Amino acid sequence: MSGWMEIFLESVQELKSSKEVCKISEHINVIPSFMVHDLKQCIVHNEEMKMKMRNADIVFLVKVLSHIPHEYKLTVLKNIIWSMSQGSILIYIDNPAPSTVFQQLNDNLDLKYEIENKRYRFNLNTLPSRFNWKTCNCKACVKIFSIK
Repeated sequence: MSGWMEIFLESVQELKSSKEVCKISEHINVIPSFMVHDLKQCIVHNEEMKMKMRNADIVFLVKVLSHIPHEYKLTVLKNIIWSMSQGSILIYIDNPAPSTVFQQLNDNLDLKYEIENKRYRFNLNTLPSRFNWKTCNCKACVKIFSIK
């Protein structure tokens, strides 16, 4: 987990110091939290995790469900969603999206935005590339929900 935390915090720092990017930190207060928790286990038994989830305005799930066996996906999503406050935002970015699992949670989620299998192309000519690639591609499904 510490690797993800370092990448995220360095990215935020880079954005704050960039002259080409909007100074989002002047308008939005971002307080990142990183915690280790087995999401198959109920969050209510971990007071610190429960408090952070309850207080979060936005929760990002990036490349989480694709690494979880299918039989646990619904349990993991329930544990996350049921610990979030009403009106908070869940942003899901992964590939593929377990549509049937999300459909089972329609009573808890209000879909605000969705795009399936969007291909993203990154031009690496402007970025340092240790592998000497000219472009990089990836596909992702993006879903944004409000918690009911």
